[in-house]
Amino acid sequence: MASPPTSSRNKRIVVLIAADQRRGSELQGVALAHSLRASGFDTEVIALAPGAVSASIGVEVLGSTPLGVRTLWRLRRRTRGALVIAHGSTTLPAMALASLGSSTQWWYRSIGDPAAWVRGRLHRWRTGWLMRRAHRVVALWEGAASDICRLYGVPEGRVSAIPNDRSAAVFRPATQADRQHARAQWGLTRPTVLLLGALSHEKAPVDAVEVVAGLDDVDLLIAGDGPLSDVVRSAAERMAPGRVRLLGAVPDVRAVLAASDVLLLTSRTEGMPGVVIEALMCGVPVVAPSVGAIASMLVDEEDARCCAPGDLSVLQAALEDVLARADGTPRRGSERAIARFETESVAAQWVELVRANVAVDRSQSGRST
Repeated sequence: MASPPTSSRNKRIVVLIAADQRRGSELQGVALAHSLRASGFDTEVIALAPGAVSASIGVEVLGSTPLGVRTLWRLRRRTRGALVIAHGSTTLPAMALASLGSSTQWWYRSIGDPAAWVRGRLHRWRTGWLMRRAHRVVALWEGAASDICRLYGVPEGRVSAIPNDRSAAVFRPATQADRQHARAQWGLTRPTVLLLGALSHEKAPVDAVEVVAGLDDVDLLIAGDGPLSDVVRSAAERMAPGRVRLLGAVPDVRAVLAASDVLLLTSRTEGMPGVVIEALMCGVPVVAPSVGAIASMLVDEEDARCCAPGDLSVLQAALEDVLARADGTPRRGSERAIARFETESVAAQWVELVRANVAVDRSQSGRST
C-alpha cells in the first residue's frame, strides 16, 4: 500500500470510541486506528468512559460518564488540532457538543443501520442536527449512506461508505486437526451451531436458544457476554438442557469458529457484523436475518441463508438445510468476502478518504488566511 503524502501523515488522527470495553464497535474502532497507524498516520484511540460489562481493551478513558461535563471538556482539549473519527454510538453527541465553537474537524463513523434507529420526528430531527455538524459521515454500506442523506438531511457530498474489515491472514479456514482439537476442548460430538456476540436485546440471543431447541441432536455454542447472560442461561436450561454451552467472552474467536458447523444470527437490528465477515473468511456457513447490511454481505454466497427477520421457523428451516449439507471436512474461505473485506483493501479506502479530505481542509485554510 502506498504511504500517504507527508502533509497527510502530519495530521494527527484521534479515533474516539464510546467505552473501554471488548465489544464489536470498540474493537472495530481500535482496528481502524491500527490500520491508519500502519499506513503512516499519527493515530491514537481514546474512550469516552469505562466499559459497563465487557473486559477492558486498555485505552485512555476521558471520564466516568460518556456525556459528563468533565468528559466533554477533556475531549475538547485532547482533540484540538486533530482529525477526529467518532466511531459510533455516543461519540456522535459527544463530539457535536465538545466541538461547539471550535475549528476541530471531526467525522462520524456510523456503525449501524440508520433506518432502524428512527424513533419519531423529534429523535430524527435531533440525530440529523448532530450528523450535519460532522464534517463527514462514513457509513458501512451504500444503502446506509443513502438512508443517512434521505433521513437526516446530510448532503451527499459529505457521506461516504467504507465497509468493516478483517484480515484474511488471521481469519482463515481451520485445518481438520484444528477443528478436532477445538471440538474436543468443549466436548462437542454433535452438529454445532454457533452464536457469537453480545448477549443484548438487539441480538435476541434467546431466539437462538429457541431455534436450536427445536432441532434434534444439535448443540448450541454461545460465545459472548452481556446484560442477558442470566436470561440466556435460564432459557437454555429450560428449552435445551445439556445442549447449550455458554462460554462467556472468548479471547480468540477462531477456535469457536473452527468447532462450529454454522454461524447463527438472530439479531433484530445490525450494522455490518464483523462475525459474519470472520465466518465467511473461515469458510463457516452463515444463517442470519436480512437486517442491516447482512443481505448485501451474503449475496451470492453458496453456504449462507439470509432469512426474513422475526420468523424463527424460517431460521430453523435454514439451519436444518445448512446442517444437512455439513460433512465436517475442511472448508474454503469465501473469495468474495476476502476481496471485499480484507483489511488491506479497506484500509486503502480510509487512507484515500483521509488524504483527500486533509488536502481539501488545508487548501481551504490557506485560502482563508
